[in-house]
Amino acid sequence: MNTHRMTVQHFAAVAALFVAASVIAGCLTTQNAMPTAQQLVDMGLVDADADVQALHKGRALAMTACIECHRTYFPQEYHPARWPHLAEEMGEMSNLRPDQIRALRAYMVAASKTARAQEPVDADE
Repeated sequence: MNTHRMTVQHFAAVAALFVAASVIAGCLTTQNAMPTAQQLVDMGLVDADADVQALHKGRALAMTACIECHRTYFPQEYHPARWPHLAEEMGEMSNLRPDQIRALRAYMVAASKTARAQEPVDADE
């Protein structure tokens, strides 16, 4: 009976560690998928005249306003050329102000370009 108890305790400990690791990994993945405005600038892939404050606001909107209606769409899920139309359409449906739509568009385009620039190049292509 004592052996069974240890097995159950061991299983519970392993399950708890797995859950904790999954949560941490999920947070890291989300953080990397939604880089901060400063990370975009530091990577050197954003235009030198980029409005860092607008990028910051756009990221905040993507992580708050957008998820009121649907799941989080990460910048790399769409080509940078698609984001202006998507930001405009969704922003209007969400009653975002024009300056908020511009900020959202700027962030999603910049982050999508950055993600695509970091994708590994396939040697076969």
